[in-house]
Amino acid sequence: MFWRSRPDVGAADPEPILQQLEDPHSELSRRWDREHDQHVARQALDLIEQEFQATTWRAFRLLVLEDGRPEAVAAEVGLSVNAVFIAKSRVLRRLREEIAGFVP
Repeated sequence: MFWRSRPDVGAADPEPILQQLEDPHSELSRRWDREHDQHVARQALDLIEQEFQATTWRAFRLLVLEDGRPEAVAAEVGLSVNAVFIAKSRVLRRLREEIAGFVP
């Protein structure tokens, strides 16, 4: 994303940018890490989605990815609030397994 958002600079010296990436406290480095983590999470979610029943996945998506209220999610998917939290827990556990080693 960063590279695409920059204006065309022709053959500009990449060294200042590379130095920023080496500094874990620079804004560019933090942005790079954040975008990397988001990319890995999206890819992992795509990989594991098929492992869950549609209702479990929908409850997870509504609760976690769309920041829904547990009661509203439960009513929408036809589960108890407890079952919604269990669905969230199962998907997050599997997600952590999938991304181990890719995201700190």
